[in-house]
Amino acid sequence: MYPNPHSAPYGAPPTVATVDGRELRPKARWFWFGGLTIPLSIALAIGVFASIFFTAVRLPEFAAEVDGGGTMSFEVAEGEEDAWGLYVSHSTTGDACEVTSAPYAFAEWDQLITPVDNEYRVSSGDSGWSLYGEIDTREPGEYVVECGVTGASAEDRYAVADLEHGTSFGGKLVLAFGSFLGIGLLGFVGGLVIIIVTAVRRADHRSRLIRERWGPAPRPRA
Repeated sequence: MYPNPHSAPYGAPPTVATVDGRELRPKARWFWFGGLTIPLSIALAIGVFASIFFTAVRLPEFAAEVDGGGTMSFEVAEGEEDAWGLYVSHSTTGDACEVTSAPYAFAEWDQLITPVDNEYRVSSGDSGWSLYGEIDTREPGEYVVECGVTGASAEDRYAVADLEHGTSFGGKLVLAFGSFLGIGLLGFVGGLVIIIVTAVRRADHRSRLIRERWGPAPRPRA
């Protein structure tokens, strides 16, 4: 039988109704869960962002490369058709490049390198690269690309690499920032909700235990 805190001897201060915090549900450890959710989600968001971001800005593996102008050849295997792009250094453009040999017949005036709209432009060491256009690699076999044979400087560099790496650059950046904001915000809100719900439910449980043990507080007389 718990003493009634509302009934105290005359002249004595009223007893304060208390409840041991260890009795309350949910357990206090849920405050820790909620609190840890916030920094852990932020750390996860940073990790996902960094992974996607650095994948986007890294250079693709070049299948062929030439410095200062010249010819380069590369092989297109089965299943790799229409998957190759021309990358150029920031000091030049791909206007001076053309396909001179392909495993299919084409006319001299055919344009086999088509410029593509993209945002891929990255720096690497003392130089930078951008995606110029798509090479028409409709059939497997060996291709030869000739770039800047006349008038090219030593700083002009050309390379052939995976086309999708450059065309997906903008989408990867959007995904990186979206993942960071989404995961971080979701974790912050989730952790805050856990803390608030835990606090409200523990307060309700405390009030219920007090009512069960000592009854409701007496109403003031009119």
